[in-house]
Amino acid sequence: MSLVRWNSRNDLANATGDFDDLLKNFWYSEDSFMSKFNPSVDIEENDDAFHFHAELPGLEKDNVKISLKDNILTIRGEKESRKKNEKSNFHRIETTSGKFQRCFKLPYNVKQESIKAEFKNGVLNISIPKAEEAKPREISIV
Repeated sequence: MSLVRWNSRNDLANATGDFDDLLKNFWYSEDSFMSKFNPSVDIEENDDAFHFHAELPGLEKDNVKISLKDNILTIRGEKESRKKNEKSNFHRIETTSGKFQRCFKLPYNVKQESIKAEFKNGVLNISIPKAEEAKPREISIV
């Protein structure tokens, strides 16, 4: 077995360089999570229904799918990335793109047959009425 002389200055320089490379790949890679499209969703609840408000800029309604199974609302879709072509030269692309899926567990039973969804100007609004047994009610005291 041979001995290797340890040089703390070289190890520190290598560690710093490795860390810089990691950060550079994390922030600037097309595959990093920062470049993936993840829409914002607001959820409002009142006595009668749940209301979902999802911001989906740059999408068409045909690119969005909604499903409800086992009281889990799923919104999924895909936002196309901008393509480089011969006529244009992008210097920077900061818009996000990619496939997305958001899932939300509803705490009560809902009326699946009465769900309404509207997509307008890049905003998806979903209204999910609560089932009668989930609505609050007053109980009289005897």
